[in-house]
Amino acid sequence: MTGSIIAPFGECDRRPRPGASAPDVVVWEGDGEVGPFDGYGDPLARRLEAAGFVVAVVPLPERAPTATELAAPAHVVSGGNTSTDDPVDWLVRSAEQLSGVIDRALAGEAAIIGICFGAQLLARVLFGERAVVPHRDGLHAGLIEVRDRESGTEHVVSSFHHHQIERRSVMRGGGDVVMSSDLTPVQAFEMGSVRGVQFHPEWGPAELTSALWSNRHVTDAYDVSLRDLEASIRERADRWNDRLWNRFVVEPARTAVTVAAARQPLRLAVSPHRLSPWTTAATV
Repeated sequence: MTGSIIAPFGECDRRPRPGASAPDVVVWEGDGEVGPFDGYGDPLARRLEAAGFVVAVVPLPERAPTATELAAPAHVVSGGNTSTDDPVDWLVRSAEQLSGVIDRALAGEAAIIGICFGAQLLARVLFGERAVVPHRDGLHAGLIEVRDRESGTEHVVSSFHHHQIERRSVMRGGGDVVMSSDLTPVQAFEMGSVRGVQFHPEWGPAELTSALWSNRHVTDAYDVSLRDLEASIRERADRWNDRLWNRFVVEPARTAVTVAAARQPLRLAVSPHRLSPWTTAATV
């Protein structure tokens, strides 16, 4: 399937609905905008709802997840504009709460997927502060090719990032690098039911273009021409598809929801042993 299957943007109502079911999937939304009405979590929520999930979006700079949201079987950490090494209160708080969800995922009791900023945040919590560094080539944006390291298959995906995850940190920490590209050695990693993807599988060409224009201050800072990026996106648009969205987001979430429905309600794991990702002792 080529192109976008979901409208590129549109206002979402995030207010809890009386009597609404507990969420199947919780979207942990970072800061920033990707469209006229969209935060980073909105395209994720629309695609997940289209796949049949009950979804809750938690805008992390505004509030923490509730106990019910933390107990959900599947979690997606969105992209965002803040760097993972910025010790702002909401980011420190979110990393601490993610630690418990990560423990559940490593125990097979939940699934968690990080996208771009979200992947970097998971890597930082799992593998230490040196796991995320500024991208050596600056801004990596547009429709790019990534390779499956096992099969060698290439996919065209939406990219918009200026930090990268260090392969050595992932490998030393027990993770597997499953996708890479010429400029970004870690495009996706897995560790149990924890997955991180550096690209944006939720964005088709239209969503990517909208996100780039909404973040023009970033492209300007790296002296990247938006017009040139738009032209390259149009050239590769017919090669984009949502297979990696299904592989890294829909299928793990569906498995987690199915498993959760077949057993007792999930209990949160407490992780006093895991150091804060802002503590130097957690480095590798």
